Amino acid sequence: ESFGFAWYDAGCVMKMYYRMETTPGAIYTVAGKKAQTACFFNASTDLLSKMFRPGDPSYSVEFALRGAAMFAGGVPLYDASGVFLGALGVSGSNDAQNDS
Repeated sequence: ESFGFAWYDAGCVMKMYYRMETTPGAIYTVAGKKAQTACFFNASTDLLSKMFRPGDPSYSVEFALRGAAMFAGGVPLYDASGVFLGALGVSGSNDAQNDS
């Protein structure tokens, strides 16, 4: 099994990326898109996948954001007092594992 993750700060700028050596390079893009999407919306990409469905007029937001990741694996991060810190995106496994 292999994975990668990306961390975006509160300004939605990538600050860190990591992937296992055996992980395909595409994981970099997918994990980054998940983190960026969660950061832009301050919401989990799993929740967003339920809000923006193919065929719905709101689904066009995915195209407006040049491939926003509307599937599990991106989560917003907060400190103990609830201040938004950014978002984390994980890719390389199934949706349930990526989101946990």
